[in-house]
Amino acid sequence: MNLKTTDMKTLNLPFRALLFFMFISCSDKDKDNGRDYDFYIINENVNESLYHKVFDPPLQISTSENNSNYYSDSLDLDNNGVNDVCFESFLFKPQRWYSKSAQLTIVNKNIFIPMIWVSQAAYRCSYQLSDTVYYYFYQNDPGSCNDSSTVIRVDIGMDHLRSMELKDTIPFFNNDNFTWFQIPQNYGFVLAGNDSIMATIENGSQITGYQFTYNHQGIWNGPGVKYLVFKIEEITQLKYGWVKLEISESAEIKIFEIACFQKK
Repeated sequence: MNLKTTDMKTLNLPFRALLFFMFISCSDKDKDNGRDYDFYIINENVNESLYHKVFDPPLQISTSENNSNYYSDSLDLDNNGVNDVCFESFLFKPQRWYSKSAQLTIVNKNIFIPMIWVSQAAYRCSYQLSDTVYYYFYQNDPGSCNDSSTVIRVDIGMDHLRSMELKDTIPFFNNDNFTWFQIPQNYGFVLAGNDSIMATIENGSQITGYQFTYNHQGIWNGPGVKYLVFKIEEITQLKYGWVKLEISESAEIKIFEIACFQKK
């Protein structure tokens, strides 16, 4: 279609207005997307913190320390007089079997915690006795399965609460590599867990005992401190921070520090 010069002049004004609108729209879009790049870094500088608490000696949440099968302690992460999370230590030890775990239960419904998918390989040992097939799972390739057992590699990957290290960078909002989840109130996550079963396998006239041990959940167990980062989204405030902790023996929890900041 051919346009006259006067027609082009007529189009100039709305065209320029369209360009201006597009520029403003793109600028606003970039500004909104920029929220995804807001971040904080786990560090030792807490001078501008809203709340900072150091436990000296460390706060121990442990069944062995308290000679019980269950022990817990709740924490107020932002010092507003209301508890936000509860750390729990479990020990279940009937005959021939025990289960140990460290768990985090959310108390405040406004808490967000990052999650990460962890693909974990396990090994399933199975053997048949009469008409019954028995299964045992191992974290590592089991050497205690008898010769007639079948061992297969299985994937038990799942979402876990994400652990962070000192000087890690954490965005305030979700991006391709980092995902925050609003955890339902009173919902619990296993941070670390370990089960052990003493079983017997009959081979002809012989009965042999085996100790089957496997990690069923959790990625937090092990030496060295880790950081549980969090954010609290309220109507007028966005708070963020971390809990510095260590978990050993799958159920022994030590809390060293709470740090909480208010996003400006």
